[in-house]
Amino acid sequence: MMLQGGTSSRPADAKEEGWTVYLRIAGDGLLDLADSVRRATPLVRGPERMFYGLVEFEVVDPDGYRICVSGSVPVGANVPVARECEETAP
Repeated sequence: MMLQGGTSSRPADAKEEGWTVYLRIAGDGLLDLADSVRRATPLVRGPERMFYGLVEFEVVDPDGYRICVSGSVPVGANVPVARECEETAP
């Protein structure tokens, strides 16, 4: 688990950019996990493929903390490319 540094102890606002916690999961069940989470609460972002090859999605927990979940997906999985990746492509 990686925590993003900061000086404030208040929860993140769901409208703010960035995340509070970054979780990287093993295996290729990320899309199944995203579907399960989506049934319980809206996803803030994703799932989307990042420029470094991993797929990520973000959710806000009940206390307002933004959580980014990352991992691999099966080869050939149809996952959209992150918008910021498209903007920087030549």
